[in-house]
Amino acid sequence: MTLDRVLSAAFSYPTLKEKDDSLGRTLLAAAQGKTPAKKAYQILCRTYLFPVVVPYFRLIAEQHDLELFDPKVAEAYWIGNELLEGDWDYTRVHQDISFKMHQHDLKRKIPDMPTAAPHHNTHVKVYGSISHEPTAEERDHCMVKAVEIADVNKQGIFVTEKTPPFSHATVQNPYNFRLNGRIFAVHRGALCWPLDEKGFRNLMKWGYGVK
Repeated sequence: MTLDRVLSAAFSYPTLKEKDDSLGRTLLAAAQGKTPAKKAYQILCRTYLFPVVVPYFRLIAEQHDLELFDPKVAEAYWIGNELLEGDWDYTRVHQDISFKMHQHDLKRKIPDMPTAAPHHNTHVKVYGSISHEPTAEERDHCMVKAVEIADVNKQGIFVTEKTPPFSHATVQNPYNFRLNGRIFAVHRGALCWPLDEKGFRNLMKWGYGVK
C-alpha cells in the first residue's frame, strides 16, 4: 500500500467509530479508498473529538512548508519520520488545545507540558482526552503500537506486541489487509497500517524513544 492521504483516515477511524457512527463510516470509506480522505479529514478537523491531532499536524506542516494534509505529515504524526528531527516548541499546540477545550465547555484542565502523559506516541506531548481524566489502561489503549501477526483462526486475529508492554492481544482488520507474516501499526485494537523495516524503526524511535 502506498503512503497517501488514506493513512490519516485509517488511524482516526478506530476512535471515531466509537464516538460518531456516521463520521466513523465516512472515515472507513476514506481509509478503504472509496471516498476522498482529504474531505473526510476536513470533517474530522471540525469536530471537538480531536483537539490534539490538528494542532500537531499544523505544527509539523508549517515547520517544513508543507500542506496540512501532506501524507508525510500524517506519517510523522502517527508513525514518525524524519520530519520530527530537531527541536520543537509545543507552546502553540498547548494553547490551541486549551482553547478548544474551553470553547467546548470542557471542564477538565489539561496538564502542563512537562508533566503531560503521551497520547498516540511519546512525541505527542499533550494527552488529548477531552471528556475525562484518562486511566493508564486508556492511555495504553490509545498508543500506536507495532504488532506481529501470530495466528489467525476462527476465534480471531492474534498478535504479539513488538512495543511496550510486549503482550499478546487480539485485533480487528477493518481494512482487510493481507496478514501473513507482517508487522502492522495498531491503534485502539485495529490494524491501521502495514510497517516495513523503516516504518517499524521510525515507530520505535519516535513513538517509544527506542533507537
